[in-house]
Amino acid sequence: MSRGDRGAVLVVTLLLVLALLGLAHALLVSAEAAYTVSRAHARVATLDAAASGLLERGRAEGWSPWMDAIVVGQTRVEPRDVAPGLAGVIRWRRLGAEGWILRADVADGSGSAAWWRRLVWIYHPDRRVASFPGVVSVGSGAMSSILGSVVPDVVPTVGTVAAPGLGPSDLGHLLAASDTLEEAGTPGPVAVAGVCVVDAPWNWGEPRDSTAPCGAYFAAAGRSGDLTVEGGVGQGVWIVDGDVVVQDGAELSGVLIVSGRLDVRGGSTLRGRVVAYGGLDLGVASVIVGSPSEAERALAAVRDRLGVAVPVHPARRLGPG
Repeated sequence: MSRGDRGAVLVVTLLLVLALLGLAHALLVSAEAAYTVSRAHARVATLDAAASGLLERGRAEGWSPWMDAIVVGQTRVEPRDVAPGLAGVIRWRRLGAEGWILRADVADGSGSAAWWRRLVWIYHPDRRVASFPGVVSVGSGAMSSILGSVVPDVVPTVGTVAAPGLGPSDLGHLLAASDTLEEAGTPGPVAVAGVCVVDAPWNWGEPRDSTAPCGAYFAAAGRSGDLTVEGGVGQGVWIVDGDVVVQDGAELSGVLIVSGRLDVRGGSTLRGRVVAYGGLDLGVASVIVGSPSEAERALAAVRDRLGVAVPVHPARRLGPG
């Protein structure tokens, strides 16, 4: 090979080396860019998931005593621990007596942040009692038959309700917090060594003696399916997705919500408010006594158990930002 040919090969080789170096550099820059973008996406996804989880955490906590002191339009800000390197904040903004906007913000040390917010509903005892159209509320179109006699001056006032729920919610959310009952049983106070056993399924408190161990205890009980109350006594809030029979002289005080039909028989007595979406049968010598104070007292007593922040269904999550 002549000297000129060797020079040409050298030049071509150098050009190929430079081209390969340029390609390698381009691939390195591209990889670094992809890595940076990937890390950014991972950071955003982490923050987004943390904000969503914090929102659900706040919602699950439900009602707290401080909520009654927040006036409409005010916001309560609560810093929360999220994870190492992440700072979280929950904001409760009151829109009305029972309506709230719940917002969760999460940020990291780099200044990146994410948030979620949701419209939720938390019942208020006063508003719920006032919303019942009568002592006995039945579903629109349901027949209400009063089969027996009732005590004078306490004849049930029958109103109508359009859809199951305590406000803009369905029975399912509240039932999930109270679904503890078997198909049939006899309620009554349960105390051991002078202490009320609140986790006994059929312990519904003692409405006849406020000084008894279970005198201040109110049940928050429910069932997915039909229920038969075979005598006994109790006070509280009951939510049943099915038909209910109250018999054998049972005495219940508070709020009873039934998605099906309610049959009160055998000299039984209900005091407070009753909602029976499938209609009502009231037997001989059985009585339903309207008492807003009894209903309100029961609803107030179980707020810590049934006061879940229920998402308002027409409004999905708002965000993230």
